[in-house]
Amino acid sequence: MSLLALIQTDKDLKEFTSIVVREALAGANLLPKEISQREAYRRYGEMRVKYWVQVGMVNPIKQGEGNCKVYYSVSELERTDFITKQNDLQFTKRSSSPTLSAKERARKKKASAGVRHGVNK
Repeated sequence: MSLLALIQTDKDLKEFTSIVVREALAGANLLPKEISQREAYRRYGEMRVKYWVQVGMVNPIKQGEGNCKVYYSVSELERTDFITKQNDLQFTKRSSSPTLSAKERARKKKASAGVRHGVNK
């Protein structure tokens, strides 16, 4: 799936445009291409970055052997963040339904139980 397919609103377009601009600036050496793990955790959240690494969406970069500093590609993080936010938004739109009160849930459960057993009260 391309990033363009995820653009649905003006806000999405602005965020996508800012990603492209940051990548261009990084390509021109005006912004860093990589950030430290600590900075990635600060910007995107430690659990999110760890999850992205675990599922292979983001690749850590080590510039040495053993216990050395870990870096991440800024463009990889930006793209993954954008895609994740869009997928979360689409999921919440699909799964959002009006919440039922406890009484309504009990009434619905009781009605469906009566139908299953051939009893209508």
